[in-house]
Amino acid sequence: MRKKKRIATQSTAFVLTGVMLAGSILPSLPVYAETDSLALLNESKTLEMSFDGTLEDKVLTDRSVLARGRDGGEKEAVYTEGVSGEALQLDGATYIDLGTEQDIQPENLTASVWVKANAVLSGEQLITWNKGAYNEDGWYLNTTDNNPLFLSVGTAVSGSQPQEYYVEGKRSEFFPAGEWVHVAVTYNAETQEAAMYRNGEKLTVKAKYNSSSGIHGSDCTKTLGNNGTVHNGGCSNISLDEYSVYSTVADDAQVQELYKLYADPSGGGEDPDPSFTEERVLNLAFDGDTTDTSEKNHPVTIVGENYGYIQGAAEGTQALELKGKTYVDLGTDASLNPSSLTFSFWVNPTQDMGGGEHLFVWNKEAYYSDGWYLSSENKDKPLSISIGSSNDWKQPYKVGVEADRSEFFPVGEWTHIAVSFDDTTKEVTMYRNGIRQKVTVFSPIGTDGADGTIDQGNEMKKRWDTMVPCITVLMASLPWIMWLF
Repeated sequence: MRKKKRIATQSTAFVLTGVMLAGSILPSLPVYAETDSLALLNESKTLEMSFDGTLEDKVLTDRSVLARGRDGGEKEAVYTEGVSGEALQLDGATYIDLGTEQDIQPENLTASVWVKANAVLSGEQLITWNKGAYNEDGWYLNTTDNNPLFLSVGTAVSGSQPQEYYVEGKRSEFFPAGEWVHVAVTYNAETQEAAMYRNGEKLTVKAKYNSSSGIHGSDCTKTLGNNGTVHNGGCSNISLDEYSVYSTVADDAQVQELYKLYADPSGGGEDPDPSFTEERVLNLAFDGDTTDTSEKNHPVTIVGENYGYIQGAAEGTQALELKGKTYVDLGTDASLNPSSLTFSFWVNPTQDMGGGEHLFVWNKEAYYSDGWYLSSENKDKPLSISIGSSNDWKQPYKVGVEADRSEFFPVGEWTHIAVSFDDTTKEVTMYRNGIRQKVTVFSPIGTDGADGTIDQGNEMKKRWDTMVPCITVLMASLPWIMWLF
């Protein structure tokens, strides 16, 4: 039976855009186009480490950088998937020796880094240490249970502590286990003021001791992941990516640009892999119509009358607003059920999603038959994909994210989603605003006949089928494409 695929809203509504389906897998994350403001900041860069399988500093290429154990002996660095390419994974028993150069102790400071807690953190966890002893020249950045971001600057006056700047709050919320978070700190030598940022947002900073001598260079060994060679305390259980130090004070806009390098939903940039976009089998921009601009040129129609076109996520773009009891009919072409796939779109819920399931795209007949569908299953499982068939009335292979849906899809905010499935490895990867999410297998392959295989010959109807109050479908022309990489 030829069932249609669909994109639609039923009882509720969304705003959607950037819907793309490709018969291949996400290779990597995007590269954001550098602005003049960011280029100016980069002129003061003294260190840049991307950790793409190497500890090399891209600024001072002959900087001596080594992975070491607590005994000081050399170790092999361990890498994991990062916000862009690979990232450094510290295991609680390893730190990085950055050498003794003084250029990463600038008088005026900006430090920018992506941090992921490998597990729920406890006790002090050092991000970077650029002092000898804690009360000597330099600076360090760490995180503690009640001060998720903490900066120490300079020496201490007799009987006191060095100048300290910190953010208050629960670290488990600031650095959720398994989630990449961008942090940036600045220090102004003239005003002796510090600023701290989380994911581009400026935070309330408190200070104490008023004893800052400022940041001065020293010949101490600088490190990542422990409190230096003088104290040599415990090592951190975190992963780091895209770590940079600058010898000037970035302003709010420049810090936001640093964050946008790998996590801005409307950032622009260029598609780095034309071969990937050539494999698109569906490309809907919703620029005032439902034209599919992929080579397949699928006949796509809107069924129902509760819809309209509005301003999209990026300036100068449009989005399709589905207001309930209306869906987008994608036709019956089997190419919409590729064996391996990547699916990307922008979504903006205009009211609370409640506790029930909301369908994004449905490419199956029954939920247990061949094909695939993507949904927001409930308030604790904001994103899940069902792949392949199973025994009648049983759950097929299903993988998703466990999180608070109200935070995953904030009402009135654009969120970019990308999901990929590799038929060879059966691996599912999910991204939110360019950041890879931790996924959980809800229903494994082999249980109740779940095969984890998309039937490419399936010609049932497909449709975009969101069931959320007022969702706007916005399809930006170029910027969203970049977010597939």
